Amino acid sequence: MKNIFFRLFFFLFFGTQLFAQTINITTLSGTSPAVCSGNQNFTVAFDRTGTFNGGNIFRIELSDLGGATFNSPVAIGNVVGTDPATVFCSVPVGTSAGTYRVRIVSNAPEVFSTASATFTIQSNTADPNLWGLNEWRAH
Repeated sequence: MKNIFFRLFFFLFFGTQLFAQTINITTLSGTSPAVCSGNQNFTVAFDRTGTFNGGNIFRIELSDLGGATFNSPVAIGNVVGTDPATVFCSVPVGTSAGTYRVRIVSNAPEVFSTASATFTIQSNTADPNLWGLNEWRAH
């Protein structure tokens, strides 16, 4: 009987802390109607539950084209810490136009958020030399 109480105490005290961490995307701003690759920032805000270790990095990852998988995710922003934050993200130049999602991954411990709603990325197709002042103009 004593052994059962010990196991129950151990699970309730330690087991719930091992599995209690979650990350939830709360806001995806600046993605409507679309984001242009290479020159437009957007933000991802999140909250979390549970305890994350010091030195933790929350990394924002861009899905594969179509938004269905994260087989080859691309890191587009990060923040070091243990508290909820808003992270500025930028889509790399040359990212194919289409529908994408983002997720957040922490490293201490490793926890994955659910994927965001889909949003559209448009390619940056302008030549800065055609517009003058060496500035990129989208679309």
